[in-house]
Amino acid sequence: MWICLCNSFNDTAVKNAIQSYAPDRVIERKDIKALYEICSNGEKPNCGKCLRTTFMDIVNDHNAAIAQKLGVGVQIIIPAANDSTPPKAGAGGCGNCQCNKGGPRCIQG
Repeated sequence: MWICLCNSFNDTAVKNAIQSYAPDRVIERKDIKALYEICSNGEKPNCGKCLRTTFMDIVNDHNAAIAQKLGVGVQIIIPAANDSTPPKAGAGGCGNCQCNKGGPRCIQG
């Protein structure tokens, strides 16, 4: 499943990044930037919509599995309050990115 349309990576890339970055520990909010950069080959987020949806679900599932393994409470990472703004339309008018590139990464509206 595609996670980020702006920088083209899927759920497998996120899971692989987690396994290479923090396979046996809980991922904290400060780790999210590093995970994103691993998945996107060093690119920064454009609209950030992926960070407010499935990307964080995968991270939270990992944290729940680690917490269960260690017998501790679950640490759920939620987006910051300022991350709740809806994305602006990109070049293709898709509303999913601000990449201004259009093309195969944008879903035409």
